[in-house]
Amino acid sequence: MPYKPNQAMRDNAKRALEFRKTLPPSKRFGTPVGLARARDIANNVSLSKSTILRMRSFLARHRSNYDRYKGVAFESAGPGRWSYDLWGGVAAISWTNDKIRRYKKAGEL
Repeated sequence: MPYKPNQAMRDNAKRALEFRKTLPPSKRFGTPVGLARARDIANNVSLSKSTILRMRSFLARHRSNYDRYKGVAFESAGPGRWSYDLWGGVAAISWTNDKIRRYKKAGEL
């Protein structure tokens, strides 16, 4: 069963996409996959089980990019933090964990 992202995830992805537009091309952040994920999240597209699993993996691997800039204004952070928000940001961590628990409970994982 696919799930729609929550509002905080949508807000994070939208903010990162909008901020990226303000940067010169040489300073733009995000991989093609990260940008596609941000567009899906920002546009409230239902996310598949495989996408949710990939999101949790990315968020876990790159959590230090978020933590490094805790307390720093978003615009003053760095590309690692900005890219993290493309994937829904810290709001997506508990969301992905919840969805994966639901898949496991339903016997789908």
